Amino acid sequence: TAAPYDYKDSSGTRALIVALGQSGVGVSGKGVVEGAGSALVDNTRGQQKAGYLTGDVTPALIAFKNCTNVSVSGLHLWYGPYAALTLTGCRNVSVQDVDVNGKHISTSLGIVVSGCSWVTMSGMFIQVTGEPVTASGNQHVTVERSVTDTGKILSAS
Repeated sequence: TAAPYDYKDSSGTRALIVALGQSGVGVSGKGVVEGAGSALVDNTRGQQKAGYLTGDVTPALIAFKNCTNVSVSGLHLWYGPYAALTLTGCRNVSVQDVDVNGKHISTSLGIVVSGCSWVTMSGMFIQVTGEPVTASGNQHVTVERSVTDTGKILSAS
């Protein structure tokens, strides 16, 4: 059974893969990072209702917080019940050739970028029910050669 406890909780950041305050960090390859999709959403809501979990519990598949020189490339991020990738307070970030699939999960988001600078994203294909790319409070964020499953061209706005 998918449990929110499987997602590491560090400094308020829950994800399967977490980096906090690191430099020269990344995840790459032709692999799949797979979340538990709707099963995790249901389990998390049940845990919150029972009082075992409090606050906002919306884990990402991968989360980078306050990192520099970050690289994410060549990955398939599938069935993330919330955000596939979160970047918070990061600098000099490259996201390339990433495929996000959360289309049949009611709470799925693509990539969330907040308070970052010098972020370049390219070659992404994103299928989610929510926002494919959410960007707020950033400086110098570009999105190139990236689309959704409906053919919408993605941007950082």
